[in-house]
Amino acid sequence: MPKNHMKRIAAPKTWPIQRKTTAFVMRSDAGKKMELSMPLGLILREILGITENARQTKAVLNAGSVLVDGKVRKELRFPVGLYEVVEIASDKKQFRVGFSPIGSLSLIPITAAEKATRLQKVVSKRIVPGNKLQLGLLSGVVVRMDATAKNVGAYTVGDSVQLDDKNGVSKHLPLKVGSVVQFIAGKHIGSVGVVESIVGEKITASVEGSSVETRLDCAVVVGEGKSPSITVLSKLA
Repeated sequence: MPKNHMKRIAAPKTWPIQRKTTAFVMRSDAGKKMELSMPLGLILREILGITENARQTKAVLNAGSVLVDGKVRKELRFPVGLYEVVEIASDKKQFRVGFSPIGSLSLIPITAAEKATRLQKVVSKRIVPGNKLQLGLLSGVVVRMDATAKNVGAYTVGDSVQLDDKNGVSKHLPLKVGSVVQFIAGKHIGSVGVVESIVGEKITASVEGSSVETRLDCAVVVGEGKSPSITVLSKLA
């Protein structure tokens, strides 16, 4: 069985935690890429500072006042993934998992209006029984739609979708020249730019006036035009 904890020094570099305070840190349950998610208990205790110890954290979760993407979650090690929203109902506060300017994961305060906008990258695509197109998303969510529906063939791996409260696709954001992307790995992790070209497995984007090239799988479409559809990057303190 997997262990509930890991050594802090071995935790993903994207986790915004202190490395030398104690020996161990909480491990996430399986289901999401560890570098792009964090356990809910860790978020409440070490990042948001809402609780001071495991006992308080369990009490807050058991009270049912913590939601992730609109669903009550009570598991300490539930993995909260990139772009998902943590809502503290008792305090009427909501935060989206994004990046800090130095490329580590960050809990970014957002408005109540924005929390309904759920955006995720398409990481797999296949036809399943019943003539359904199945899209696998970065968050682990699976979306199915009629494979014969109009424009369904336009969805490809690397695109992004916005989801409604029933996990239906409300908007399709294709990966193409002109799309706004954020890099989620590599040297430029966290950076946001506009796609200039896509050649094979390489993508070039304009980031703050400079052309940046990286692997195609490092990019997530986060908007159209000139700015992201959601808040994806925290501001400098």
